Amino acid sequence: MNDARRTARLAHLSPFIVPVAILGEGSLTLWLLVKGVQVP
Repeated sequence: MNDARRTARLAHLSPFIVPVAILGEGSLTLWLLVKGVQVP
């Protein structure tokens, strides 16, 4: 029963988590690309 509650809570928060995760992953990828280009 506790796991079901936790899953419901995560499903409720997912509209906030998903854009943040996508933005974080995108910015991390962009940062790595920029640093990779700048490093000789």
